[in-house]
Amino acid sequence: MFLESSPAFYLTTYHLNTTLELRDSASRSASLTYNWYKTTKLLLFEVIPMLVTIIAIGSRGDIQPYLALSKGLIDAGYAVRLATHAAFETLVRNYALPFFPLDDDTQEFFQSERGRKALEAGEIALLYVYRLARLTEPLVQRYMERCWEACRDADLILVTFLSFLIGYSTAEKARKPLVATFLQPSLLPTKFLPEPAMSHLPQWPPLIENMFNYQSHIIGGAVFWRLFTPAVNRARQNVYHLPPLPKKSLFGLNPSDRTKIEVNFSEMSYTRNQKRRRSDAKTNP
Repeated sequence: MFLESSPAFYLTTYHLNTTLELRDSASRSASLTYNWYKTTKLLLFEVIPMLVTIIAIGSRGDIQPYLALSKGLIDAGYAVRLATHAAFETLVRNYALPFFPLDDDTQEFFQSERGRKALEAGEIALLYVYRLARLTEPLVQRYMERCWEACRDADLILVTFLSFLIGYSTAEKARKPLVATFLQPSLLPTKFLPEPAMSHLPQWPPLIENMFNYQSHIIGGAVFWRLFTPAVNRARQNVYHLPPLPKKSLFGLNPSDRTKIEVNFSEMSYTRNQKRRRSDAKTNP
């Protein structure tokens, strides 16, 4: 399967119901190309493949796995559109994938002054997330405008960790199904692995491990929600005319509209590292 060629994914399907409203944006080429393709297929009485738009935000390391996923989806018979930063256009097109720009910045995400400052936080997780929220804050409205163009004719929207709130809002507005894919076990509660930002929590004995691991996702979800939702709520109102997101985090709390979770750890180095730490803890309690 195509997932074997990329890191593990948390797949979470959301079903959303709101009204549909068309808006203008900076680029229409991807939508026009696919609509022409669909029209041609209809005239020839051929089957139209499902169009999946992938919204990927972040560094090259955040984008790279979705190149493999895109290729796998295409091989499986889907049509794919990868919406990401303009800085990665050459990278995406080198894989012969349809590209849609989320911005016009040729500089990579973390190469700006604010981006480098976020990376300088190192393993200080709270400082890193705070600086990351400040980095994305002025960009959210542009991303949301472009996401509408990239997604309004899609049959399915697939989002990454950093694009989740923007994709969630876009799917809500366009009444599209949403699949959230996380490369780490982040913000989805489990007792088996800690939230990656809290990976140094005690992992022995098992009772302590299970309790700390589960609570780390609840706390991580609340912090992430508090830091990132203000900018998203402003863009939801300005761009989509949607009400604010709920004050209670959808992360770490098993939202009622989540209907399917599929987990694959087979190629995940994070899991191997956690098993090694757990083994060390048992050997040297």
